Amino acid sequence: MASTPTKFLNIRQMIIPPGRKNRPGKHLNVAGVTIHNTDNASKGADAHAHAKFVATTGYYMLNGQQHWISWHYTVDDQEIWQSLPSDEIGWHAGPGNSKTIGIEICMNVGIDQTAANERAAALAAGLLHDYNLGVDSLYTHHKWTGKRCPVLLLNGSEEGSKWLEFKNLVEEELADLAGRELVILRKKPRYLPQEYSREDETIEIGDDWEIPEIFLTKSDMVSSAVMYDDLYMNSDVIDAVHEVYADFGHRGYNLHSNFTNNFNFDKHLVKASNPPYTMCVSSQFEIILKAIIMYCDRTRDPKAYSYLSDREMFGLNGMTLQNCVWENEGCHSVGKALSLFGMGEIVDFSQLSPGSFISYDHPHGGHSVCFIGYLDAKANIVQGYGKDVVGFRFFSSNGSGSSGDGLSYRNGVLTGRQMDQGAFKQATGIHNMRCGMMYSPENWKREKLEYYLFSQQRIFAGVAPTPPSGQP
Repeated sequence: MASTPTKFLNIRQMIIPPGRKNRPGKHLNVAGVTIHNTDNASKGADAHAHAKFVATTGYYMLNGQQHWISWHYTVDDQEIWQSLPSDEIGWHAGPGNSKTIGIEICMNVGIDQTAANERAAALAAGLLHDYNLGVDSLYTHHKWTGKRCPVLLLNGSEEGSKWLEFKNLVEEELADLAGRELVILRKKPRYLPQEYSREDETIEIGDDWEIPEIFLTKSDMVSSAVMYDDLYMNSDVIDAVHEVYADFGHRGYNLHSNFTNNFNFDKHLVKASNPPYTMCVSSQFEIILKAIIMYCDRTRDPKAYSYLSDREMFGLNGMTLQNCVWENEGCHSVGKALSLFGMGEIVDFSQLSPGSFISYDHPHGGHSVCFIGYLDAKANIVQGYGKDVVGFRFFSSNGSGSSGDGLSYRNGVLTGRQMDQGAFKQATGIHNMRCGMMYSPENWKREKLEYYLFSQQRIFAGVAPTPPSGQP
């Protein structure tokens, strides 16, 4: 029996930028998978920390010389971070570099090592399956160079009972995947706007700001840190953003208008009130709906359409998802709405991935947006949250009705921070951010929605919302 269901691997991506010395960019003809331990027991030395290290530093010093290193995946007890495309060479195992994908298993203080090993076994099995390889193509770092690595899976300096136990885990996972289509490689890297290679004629956007007209072409895209695992729906959200912008970008803003166009959500006709004008919360709800449509089309699985009835999904009166996204019914953010309906979770600003949602306050009111990436003081997208972050790029319906307003990308600047103007109009003084991410439909939790609806009904009746038996 498989030890870790593959759909819960929780794979995130922080790809080493092209051109860095630890990303040679050479094609890898995959003939196996090599397992390592990080050999780093420090507190906080988890998968994200190692992914950030190889993406931003990528070398260690030995005898006064820089030694560049890289590998493909880092695994801890909670998640996996990918640092290189699986078909590119990394520097992790000497002669094994040109033949194998490298997996580093964390061993930091406080980690559940058994869970980390099981997650790594599931990842290794998925990769072997996708490349049509068997467990005999699973190697230790020790096999290639003689180094005592993976230190926790060796008996002293040799492959013994510990390594055999790990190989058996991989073999069990591999058997469980028999007959399935691609497991790991079915996900393609996503691309997000960062900077643009040409500045065409500028257009006025009111308030004396000017930004270049933006054309999203393939050459204008660079890889960014996009979550694309099966737990969350960020990939489909980003695809929906691209589609909505391509069709309706800069077409106008109106506070009292909903949806850019009429479209079908399964059998329900979503009607636009004043197309193509829209406003912020309406644009985020439209992105949610179109991301669900994309998911159903991509997976050919329509069950997501029936998770909510039309009365639970649509309408600006009562307990509907739409009304809660509008920040009514006691909801104060898009993330809160998704959480209450069992479709997502509230997360901290420091933990966001592109395709997350933010509702925030600013000196003139509030705004709801889709998060695109963290920004430094030069208005460049940076990989992950850190001390250099002064704001973020977002997508929403923005403005006040001026020419060129509407669906667009902008840079948000946190209160007390400064950022270069760059290619995008800025929103400043941002504070009180309420953030959330949307689960993939297979992870939606109907029981949480039932408890929310039950609680609201009792509140309206003047009764304390004690949960029914069996509910959380």
